[in-house]
Amino acid sequence: MLSKIIQFSVKSRTLIFIITALIFIMGVRSAFRVNRDILPDLAIPIITIVIENHSLGPEDMENLIARPLESSIRSAPGVNKVVSVCGLGLLAVTVEFQWNEDPWRIRQSVSEKIAAVQASFPAGTEVSSIGTASSRMSEIFEFYLSGDTDEMSLREIANFIVKPKLQTAQGIARVRIFGGDAKQFQILVDPNKLKKFGLSLDEVEKSVEENNHNFTGGIFPSHGIEYVIRGIGAIKNVGELENIILASPNGVPVHLSAVARVVEGPALKRGLMEVNGKRVVSLTVSKQQGLDTVKAVASLKNSIAEIKPFLPSGIKLETFFDQSELINDTSKNLSEAMLIGGLAVVLILYLFLNNIVATFVSAVTIPLSVAVTFYLMYLAGVSANIMSLGGIVVGIGTLVDAAIVICENIFRHLESKKLALYDSVIIGASEVFKPVLASTLIICVVFMPLMTLGGFEGRIFSPFALTMIVSIFVGLLLSFLLVPPLIFLILSKYKNYEGGRNHFIASFFVKKFEPLQRGVLANGRTFSAAVFILFVLAIIALINLPVELLPPIDENAVMLSVVTPPGSSLAETARLTKLACEKIKGVDDVESVLQRSGRAEGSDCIEGVNVSEPYIKLVPRSKRKHSMEKLFDLMNERVKDIPGILVIFTQPLANRIEETLSGTSAKFSIKLFGHDLNALSEKGNELLNLISTVPGLTNLQIEQTQGVPTVVIKPDRRKAAKFGLNIEDIARTVEMAIEGKTVSRVLTGGREYDIVLRLDERFRKTMSDIGELYIDTPAFGKVKLGEVSEINSTKGPSSVKREDMQRRIQINGSISGRDLFSITDDIKKKLAGIKLPEGYFISFGGNYEKQVRMLSEITYAFLLALIGVFAILFVSFGSVSQSLLIIVTIPLALMGGVFALFVTGTSLNVSSLVGFIAHFGLSVQKGVILVEYINDLRKRGHNLMSSVINAGKIRLRPVLMTSFTTAFGVVPIALGFGAGAEMQQPLAIVLIGGLITSTIFTLLWLPLFYGTAEKFTMETAHESTVRLIRRLYGKKDLYPGEVEDEK
Repeated sequence: MLSKIIQFSVKSRTLIFIITALIFIMGVRSAFRVNRDILPDLAIPIITIVIENHSLGPEDMENLIARPLESSIRSAPGVNKVVSVCGLGLLAVTVEFQWNEDPWRIRQSVSEKIAAVQASFPAGTEVSSIGTASSRMSEIFEFYLSGDTDEMSLREIANFIVKPKLQTAQGIARVRIFGGDAKQFQILVDPNKLKKFGLSLDEVEKSVEENNHNFTGGIFPSHGIEYVIRGIGAIKNVGELENIILASPNGVPVHLSAVARVVEGPALKRGLMEVNGKRVVSLTVSKQQGLDTVKAVASLKNSIAEIKPFLPSGIKLETFFDQSELINDTSKNLSEAMLIGGLAVVLILYLFLNNIVATFVSAVTIPLSVAVTFYLMYLAGVSANIMSLGGIVVGIGTLVDAAIVICENIFRHLESKKLALYDSVIIGASEVFKPVLASTLIICVVFMPLMTLGGFEGRIFSPFALTMIVSIFVGLLLSFLLVPPLIFLILSKYKNYEGGRNHFIASFFVKKFEPLQRGVLANGRTFSAAVFILFVLAIIALINLPVELLPPIDENAVMLSVVTPPGSSLAETARLTKLACEKIKGVDDVESVLQRSGRAEGSDCIEGVNVSEPYIKLVPRSKRKHSMEKLFDLMNERVKDIPGILVIFTQPLANRIEETLSGTSAKFSIKLFGHDLNALSEKGNELLNLISTVPGLTNLQIEQTQGVPTVVIKPDRRKAAKFGLNIEDIARTVEMAIEGKTVSRVLTGGREYDIVLRLDERFRKTMSDIGELYIDTPAFGKVKLGEVSEINSTKGPSSVKREDMQRRIQINGSISGRDLFSITDDIKKKLAGIKLPEGYFISFGGNYEKQVRMLSEITYAFLLALIGVFAILFVSFGSVSQSLLIIVTIPLALMGGVFALFVTGTSLNVSSLVGFIAHFGLSVQKGVILVEYINDLRKRGHNLMSSVINAGKIRLRPVLMTSFTTAFGVVPIALGFGAGAEMQQPLAIVLIGGLITSTIFTLLWLPLFYGTAEKFTMETAHESTVRLIRRLYGKKDLYPGEVEDEK
C-alpha cells in the first residue's frame, strides 16, 4: 500500500508540487495574520469581586457581607477556592474555579450568586466590579501625562480628553487612571450655622437633590407648530449651588452659601504617581480578551498620535510599559533562533551526507513544515507566542529526521548502483517506512499528554505541544509525499550526478566508532558498571537541583512591591517609597524610576494606601551589565536597611501572573488559619520567628492585620432613646458629616462631577470635634454626638483575610540561594516546635501549591507517554522484550539532561520537565532505528554478532545526523540570547545534554544488551517492501557484501 502511494507521488509529482506550493503560500499568509502575544491565552477561571461600603470597617465587611457572600458562592458548581480580603469600606473576593470551566459562564454564575444575597447587604453597599483574573494580564500598555500644571488639570485632561479617545481604539477594553486629583463640587458645612438656622444635613441633601435636575412639559402645539417644552434646572457651577434656597423662615430665604462653603476641590486622594519628583497621572490600558496584542497596541498608538496635537500646550505623554515591545523582541529573537537553527541543521546535513541534492531535499521540508504549522495555528486560533513559536524552534531539528532517514536510505541504494533511479527511490523510501513512522509517532505520542495537562501548566504548554506535533507530523508526510518525487525529479535531470560518494564526516565517525563498539562488546561488565555509577551520580544531581514553577522571562523592567506598616497615610507611604526609589536610581542599568503609591480608582486590587508599586525602567538589553537576578540583589542591598518597609522584587508581567495564580507576588508564603484575630497575630509572629532562621528566606514579613489607629464611636442606646434616636439616625449623620456623601452630580461641558456634602475640615480635625457633631432629633432639636455616644481611640484590624470561609494570616518573603522545595522541607521539620490552639492549622501557599501540582501533572503526562510509547514499540516489533529493552534505556539516556541542568545551574521547572518528556521520545526514536535494522539484518540471514556490529556501523550516520540536527537546532535557545529565550532555555539544555548520552547509549549500550533481551525470531515487518523487492529482483539479498558475518 505504501509503495503504491510513493509510486503515485513520484508519477504525479507535478500535482504534488502544485499542492505543496499552494499550502506553502497559505501558510506564509497565515504567519502574518495569526494573533501575536507574549504568552498563550490564559483565560484563567478566576473571578474577582470588589464590593464597597464606606460606612463599614473590616470586621463589619466580614460579618455582614463576606460571610453570606462566600456561603452563596461556595454553592456554585466548579468552585475550588474562595479568598476574601475585608478592608476599610472595601471587600475583595477571589473565586477560583476548575480550569475547564468557561470564563463567561462562571462569571454569570457568580453574578447570580451575588444577586441572591445582595438584598441582605447593609444600605450603601455597592458591587463596584466583577472581573476575570485575566483582566490584569490583559493590561498591555501604560503611560503617564506630565506638564506644567496642577494635578487636577492633569486628571481632567486624562479623564475627559485622552481616555475617551483611547477607548475607541480597536481591541481596547478598559482604560484605568491612576493619580491626580479628581475634581468635585464640595459643600463644606459649618455645623454652628446649621444650628443657627435650625437646619440639618438631611435638609441640605434634600434641597440640593431637588434643585438639580432638568424637566420637561411635553409637547406644546401652537399655530401649526409643535414646540418641545424643556426646563433647564440642572446646576452648572458653584454660583448656582450657592444660591440654592434651603429654607425661608418668616419669608427670608436661607441660601446654601449661608451655612456652607461651596468650592471646586479634589476628592480624597488614594493614589499618587511621581516621576523625577514631579506628580503625574498614569493610564493603564487593557485589551479585549483573545485579541492580537500587537495590533491592539498599534491601534492604541495611532489614537495617541491623533490626540497629541489637541492636548494643551506643555502636556507630554510618556510610555513606560508596552507589552508589544516585549512581544516583538521575543518574536524577533525566536525567529532568529529558528533561522539560525535551520541553517545549522542544513549545515549538519551537508557535512554528513556530502550531497547537495540530499541536503537540499531534506532542508526544503523545514520551511514547508513551518508554513503548514502556521496555517493550522491560524485555523485553530492559536496565537504566535513564546510557547507556540518555541515548539516550532525546538521541532526544527526533529521534523527533518524523517526526511534525513529516507534521503540517506535512497542515496545508499543509488550509491550501490544495484538499482535503477526509480526503483532506488521507491524501495529506499518504502523499506524505512516502518521505523520512520514508528519513531515519528513516538515523538507525537510523547507530546500529546502535554495537551491533556490541567491547570496553568496545560494552558502554557498545550500550544508548545501542538506546534511541535504538527510540525513533526507534517515533516513525516512531506518525507514520503514530497521527498521521493523531488529526488527523482532532480536526479532525472542530472543523470551523471555523483555527489555524496565520499562521506568524510561519516567516515571519520565510523572509524572512531568501530573499535569503540568492539571494546564495549568485549568489556560489557566494565562498561555496565560505569553506566551504573553515572546513573547513581545523576540521581544525586537530580535530588539537588533547585525547583521552581516557571523560568523567569527577562522583561527588561523591574516592579517593586513596597509595603509600609498598616495605618500609614498615603503621604508617609509615598515618603518611604521615594526614599527607596532614590536609592535604587543609583544601581547600574537603571534608566528611570516611576513611583506609584496607593490604589487606583476602579482597580480590582484592594490594597490600601500603605502599598506602593514603583516601576523601574532599565537601559536597553544590549547595554545592560547585569542579569535580572543580579539586579534584584543589587537593589535589595540598597533598600534592605530602610526601616518600616517590606520590599519584594518582581517584573511587570511576572507580577500579574503570580498575583493571579497565587494571590501574592511573593516567592514564598505560609498561611496560618484560625478564628481569633489576636490569636492569629500572636501565633503568626511566633511562626515568623520560627522560620526566620531557615537559610534561603529573605525579606520575611507577616501581614499586619492589627494595629491600625481607629476611632470607635459606641452609641449609648439608653441615652439615644431619650432623644428619640436610633442607631441609623446616628450612623447616617456621622457618615455624611465626616466621610462625606455624594448627594448629586454636576454635568457641564460634557463632563460630570460629584457634589459631595460633608463638614468643613476645621470642624473634623480632632476627636473632640467628632464629639461636637450635632445630631438632629425628632422632637428635641439638636444633640451633640458626644452626649449620646462614647468616643474612644484604639487600634483595630486593618483588614480581615479569609480563605475557604476561615480567617487566616500569611507570612510572605523572598528566596535567595535555595529552591522552594528544600526550604519548605526545612520548615516542616521546625513546625513541631509550635503549639497551636484547637482548630488552628498551617499550610503552604503561593508558588509551593503550584509546584506540587506541576510535578503531579508532569508525572501524569510522563506515565501516559510511557504507556503510549510502549504500545507503539510493541506494535512495531511484536516483542515485549525488545520493547522493554528500548524503554529501559530511557532513564540512562536522560542522565545527560540532569547533568546539563546541574552544570549550568538551571532549575527543575515546567520547561525542563517538558524537555525530559521530549527527550523521552527522542531517545526511543534512535533505539527504534537501530533495533529495527538489527532485526532486518537478522532476517537477511546474518548472525547475531554481525547484525549488532554492522547495524551500529550502518545506522551510525542517520543516528548521528538526527542527534546533531536536533541538538544544533536548539543551540540558539540554549544559549539564552534575547527576550523570550528564557522560557525554553531549560528545555533546550535538557535536550542537548540528553542527546549526548542517549546517542552514546543507543549506539553502545543497547546493542550490548540486545542479545540478552530475548531469543531472536524472524519477524514479518514491512511485508509490502519485501514483496516489492522480491517481485523486482527475486529472493536474493540485494547487498550480499554489505555485511560480513562475524566468525
